[in-house]
Amino acid sequence: MLSDADQEVIKAYNLQFDPGEYYHQRRDLTLLNGGSLKTLPVPATFIVNTNQIIEAAHVEANYTERMGPKEIIEVLKGMGN
Repeated sequence: MLSDADQEVIKAYNLQFDPGEYYHQRRDLTLLNGGSLKTLPVPATFIVNTNQIIEAAHVEANYTERMGPKEIIEVLKGMGN
């Protein structure tokens, strides 16, 4: 698990976006994000092995679509082989 309050990793993976002025008028992201950022992350799951190789990835702009727990467990089980 990675907590990336300053969005350094998100920026490095190009998974950062600005939701636009209409959103900013309704919610002040600078109060929620580190470094007074006005951006949000694209929801993503990366499963990385001990050799720093990405075994599985799921990136989806629709935050309601995430890699499911069953899929994550299956990937992790497969990594044990």
